[in-house]
Amino acid sequence: MLDKKTQLMAGEPSDMYQATIEMDDGSAAEAMLFPRGWAAYKADQ
Repeated sequence: MLDKKTQLMAGEPSDMYQATIEMDDGSAAEAMLFPRGWAAYKADQ
């Protein structure tokens, strides 16, 4: 059985990437980010 992250990523664009981002309060969070070409990807859908 696939883990939740794998299941979620299966339905997303293949060029999404995971990165640690710094929040305004100085804490860190893991985020899934879309590439800068997201608008072009959506235009093709």
